[in-house]
Amino acid sequence: MPHALLRVLASTAIASTVLVAVPPAAEAGVRTSAGTAVTVRPVPAVEEPPAAVATVPTRPSLAVRPAVNEPVGPAKPEVTTAAGPELIDQVTADAAAVLREQGAGGRTPDVRKILPDTGQAQTLSLIKPLAAVAKVFDGLGKAVPGLTYRLCVQSAEVPVSCSMRQPVGVPAAADVTGDGTPDLAADLIPAAMPADGAIGLGFAVKRLARENLKAQVWAEYDGKVSVGFDGLRGGSSLSDFDQGTFTVDLTGKRVKAVVKRTKPGASAAVIAGLTGRSAVSLRQTPATAKLTVNAALDSPALDVTASAPAKLEALAVTGRQFTEAVLDRMPTRAEVRLSGGEIRFAGPSPMARARVHHYTYRDGRLARAVSAELRKVPPTLTAKYTAANGRQTLSVDSGRPRAGAAELLFFDRNADKTVLRAELSDLPAKVRLVNDMAEHRVTHTTSSPIGRFAVVLQRNEGAISTPRGGHVTMIKDGAAVGVSGLLTGLSGFDVTYGAVPHVHLNVASSGRSFVGAASIDGAHLARLEISNTPATVDVTLDPAARKAEYQASGMIDKLRAAYANVKSGPTIDGTVLGVRDDVKASWQLGERTEVSVDSSSKIRQIQIYANKAHVSSTSGDGDDVRAAVEGVRKHVELVADTKAQTLAWTADRPVAKVSALARAKLGDRYARAAAEVTGVPARFDASWNAGTYRFRGLSGPVGSAALAFTNHDGATAPTGPHLAAHYDQASGDLDASVLVKGLSQVEFSPAAQGFTADFRSARQTLAVDADVTQGDVRFGMAGSLGPVPGRLVVSAADGKITYSGSRLDVRARAWLGKVGALQKMRAAPAVPGGVSLVDGGCAAGTSGCAPGPFCTPGRGCFGLQGYLDVTGLPDQVTVDLAAKTFAFSGFSPRRRSLGLYLASSVLSPVPIKARATLTGLPSQITSMSLGPFGVGPGNVVQAAYRIEPAATLGALDVTAEAGDLRGHVAIDPVPAAVSVQGTYGARTRIRVRNSAAVKRLVAKVTLAGKGTGELRLGDVPATFGFDADASAAGLGVPAVTYKAEGGASTLDGYLGVEGRLVDPQSRYGDVSLSVQDLAADTTIRLNPDQTLDLVSRPVPTGRITVRGGLRVEPVARQAIAVSKEIPYTTGFLTYHLGGTFGVGASSVKDLGLSVRRVSWLRVRPGKIPFGLKAPPALGYVAPGFEGNYERLDIAARGVDLRPDVALEVKLSREVGNDLFRESMRLGPTTSLALRRYDQRMRRIGAKQEIEAAGISLACVTVDAKPGFAAGGTGNSITLRGADGPQMVSLLDPGGQAPDYAVDLLTHFMSPFPGADWKVASTKAGSCPAARPSPNPQAQSR
Repeated sequence: MPHALLRVLASTAIASTVLVAVPPAAEAGVRTSAGTAVTVRPVPAVEEPPAAVATVPTRPSLAVRPAVNEPVGPAKPEVTTAAGPELIDQVTADAAAVLREQGAGGRTPDVRKILPDTGQAQTLSLIKPLAAVAKVFDGLGKAVPGLTYRLCVQSAEVPVSCSMRQPVGVPAAADVTGDGTPDLAADLIPAAMPADGAIGLGFAVKRLARENLKAQVWAEYDGKVSVGFDGLRGGSSLSDFDQGTFTVDLTGKRVKAVVKRTKPGASAAVIAGLTGRSAVSLRQTPATAKLTVNAALDSPALDVTASAPAKLEALAVTGRQFTEAVLDRMPTRAEVRLSGGEIRFAGPSPMARARVHHYTYRDGRLARAVSAELRKVPPTLTAKYTAANGRQTLSVDSGRPRAGAAELLFFDRNADKTVLRAELSDLPAKVRLVNDMAEHRVTHTTSSPIGRFAVVLQRNEGAISTPRGGHVTMIKDGAAVGVSGLLTGLSGFDVTYGAVPHVHLNVASSGRSFVGAASIDGAHLARLEISNTPATVDVTLDPAARKAEYQASGMIDKLRAAYANVKSGPTIDGTVLGVRDDVKASWQLGERTEVSVDSSSKIRQIQIYANKAHVSSTSGDGDDVRAAVEGVRKHVELVADTKAQTLAWTADRPVAKVSALARAKLGDRYARAAAEVTGVPARFDASWNAGTYRFRGLSGPVGSAALAFTNHDGATAPTGPHLAAHYDQASGDLDASVLVKGLSQVEFSPAAQGFTADFRSARQTLAVDADVTQGDVRFGMAGSLGPVPGRLVVSAADGKITYSGSRLDVRARAWLGKVGALQKMRAAPAVPGGVSLVDGGCAAGTSGCAPGPFCTPGRGCFGLQGYLDVTGLPDQVTVDLAAKTFAFSGFSPRRRSLGLYLASSVLSPVPIKARATLTGLPSQITSMSLGPFGVGPGNVVQAAYRIEPAATLGALDVTAEAGDLRGHVAIDPVPAAVSVQGTYGARTRIRVRNSAAVKRLVAKVTLAGKGTGELRLGDVPATFGFDADASAAGLGVPAVTYKAEGGASTLDGYLGVEGRLVDPQSRYGDVSLSVQDLAADTTIRLNPDQTLDLVSRPVPTGRITVRGGLRVEPVARQAIAVSKEIPYTTGFLTYHLGGTFGVGASSVKDLGLSVRRVSWLRVRPGKIPFGLKAPPALGYVAPGFEGNYERLDIAARGVDLRPDVALEVKLSREVGNDLFRESMRLGPTTSLALRRYDQRMRRIGAKQEIEAAGISLACVTVDAKPGFAAGGTGNSITLRGADGPQMVSLLDPGGQAPDYAVDLLTHFMSPFPGADWKVASTKAGSCPAARPSPNPQAQSR
């Protein structure tokens, strides 16, 4: 047989064997799989965004923030006179100064300084005066025989000198200037009928010189009594004539004198007393002609009568007493009485000035002092000091108001070393000051306002506090007491220090400051400060009753009252600014701390501090409350109940500002509540228990509210406007804080499976910092939201998490669920401009994971982490992890895009991650849902979306991942409703139900390690279905059904499914299908007879391209045998083909079919030639095409055929030996030469020449139908529908067989009726040259 025919048969055998090796699934005895020819890229893994970091700058909570460390409570009164003898020493020194000033001694009084000691006197020589001089003394009286006296003198020139005793009644002259000339004459005569125990004397002195005579002259009578005149120290000069009648009590208790003067000097003095025991000196300026004096020395008293007003200076000195009385411009009559602690002045008319000093000495030191210095002395004035029954009383009675001024001193060393100093001006008719030691009370009463009242009272050398300005102070330490007071325009006061401090002031002149301060027995401290004192002030501070009361007749700019019990507490400190009328305050300390203030008029500000313990600064410990309120009307009340965890404010009307801090010890820790509120309504409250954190303006909004509570030191809160709430049930730590402007209500309420945050306030953005753990359930949120007002509710139930509330801009993390699960999770991913939600699990019954809320049957318990970065947060957002959906309602986004991310390993039926981006959002969205989306078993990818009101959005892009399965859906633009679902594999199903057509749609899926399926579409109709079923037949073309509702024939796109995704067992090939302007109703069907039908209607499809691949598993070598009778030999010649056939692993990676403008197309498999037993798919090595189409392109790429064929061909005669026998082998090839045939009878590719014994016998020409029309280019070929039914031959393995063999074999396989072949001619001899082959490499061998 010729080599050409042999190669044709061999080529036929190769093709047949390849197709035989690809049986239908039902018939397959050898497994095959398609090689991939699709152009798809795997879906990348879902990229998890970085963990969200919700940065909320914080600082220590207001409740623990260090307050300004201010002194609080009353400080100890400032000691201006230290405890000890300082004041007494000053009194003693003042007394000594008076003694020295009056020449009466130094530390103690000295009688000899008034009446000189004559014990060492020099002798005074006397002469008899002239008769005329002696006659002057005739009026003294008659002399008594036997009585004598001594005349004594002293001058600057003559020391103390006394005469020898001489008889009374005999005048004598003496020289007192030392010039040898008599300067004076004197005479002494006993007075008639003196009182019992007294001596009466008449004594006269005549000045002999014309000029002033500065000398002191006196007479010593009986060595007991001295009387005389002092022109040396007391007076300015002796008078021209001085005459006096003296009565001296021999006990030294009283001295009387009646004095007459002639031509006195500018001042004159009279002296009298018991020699060496007592002395009295009376000086007048100017000296009057007559003077009558009655002086008592034991209980000092002085009665004086003068012939004219003058200044009287009286001294009375004994060995232990000193008395001075000065009456300036004394009227003609005056009385001075000193009795015990009483001083009395009396006269017919006022005096300009008066002074009295009375000092008593014992054991060489001052024992008692009574002093008074008066100005504008009224006709009568009595000042009295008494001490009895624990009370010290000072009273002054002037008899008429505004009498003048007085400075009083009372000192009694034996009466508890009492010192009383008082200064009074504009004396009222009556003044009374009482210090009650037992009641720690100082009272002052007056009949009318006093100009200035200053007093210091000391007992037992107590310390004294005398601050500047108006004050009343007391320092008491046991028996030691020091009281100081200074008030101006005072009508009276009543000051009580001790356990219940009380101050009552009545003043005539307002505007002056006042300080009251006390320290009682080292236990009680009290202080009252008044910036300006109105006419009436009454302040009571009762720590035991926990109340304070204040009443005033006018406005006080600042009032401060403070009390502390140093040993046991409490400490109370209150300040009121701009106060008038009456104010009442009360407080309660402890777990329930209360502060209440009532006022009859508006108060600018009130500050109250109270502490159960004694503290000296606000940094101290203890149960305390500090509150400040501005703009108090009639009633305010602040209650901080740290046990009930509430704060309540009540007022009769709004106030300007409230600041408060309350601390109370609960168990072993302190609880603290703080408030800084401005624009305060009449009522607001706050609660911070573990169930609800709430702050409300009950009667109206709050201007600005900063409220905080904590029971631990580490509490923090955001720096700006915020809501913060933290609670850990295990540790007991609890804190809450809010800072909001225009607050109406702010609330954070955990629930069984969620929490609520409610913000009703002025427009602002708030930071939220909440973390609440109750048992094993934890809720929290951190970030910012606004502008409020708004409301946010987060709940988790049935696998859904719902955010609902008002339209806020939110950027925050949120978490809720089991502690055990949340501890293992990182923060939810940050999706800029979107929402993310992830879950995590923990085994029920493990630590932090008890059965109950946040547990689901069969899957354990879970926690949820979410992140929101949304502008215009919808009224509600629901994320269903199990259903893989997002739902929004009432959405007013200010961003045009939205990102979504979810990951679930517990609530979702299978672990899943998904990420979506939606762009081009409208400004108003009533409702919007996204999902379900994701991937699932069976290589499913799905995405759905709906929006109302209907709007077209920019784009939707969704990526999902479940285990090794990943999916991606993208739509552009996004109509109002979208539903895309794709299932990839042996049965690929795509369902799209959109509300409108879209420009672009992508849906793809990747199974890691297996393959990818992808659908890429353009000009997508609103609703369509697309089915592609992989074929297990020899032709790996999928069955396709496409239907678009509405008749839209616009779809462009590509479908590619990799073979291992179609069938992991590699039974199917790849699926690749691309379309352009796909008709609304298009089907591709592989019929039972293996014909393939493609139908498009109602219009032709623009283009359909189907790609498949072929992979042949190895086929073991097997024997084959076929024969054929040669025509026109009448059975004489027969062709025989035999040998073995096998094939190695072979494939055609890409076998493509592209048809354009097609209405219908049928592809028929060729008939099985030579009676071979083979599947019908064998016919597709020479398929037939017919239909209504414009153009059909066929291409094969990636050919890798590996035949293992050994053939023997022979030409046998019926009788005799074979005419021809030849053997050949076929090996691997990498190409196919495609050929096209039409329904015309055409000559086959070559003439066949028959030879015998090397001799050409004949040349045979054969025609066949279908006939060869054209060859392809490389591995591709084009058909046109206008050419009618046609066939394409895939039998030429890359030009290894001659053309005529392929032509003849194709004829044998024609599926069309009328196929035929014939011997067109037989000519003797050899054949001429053949027509050129479309495959030049084909040749005979």
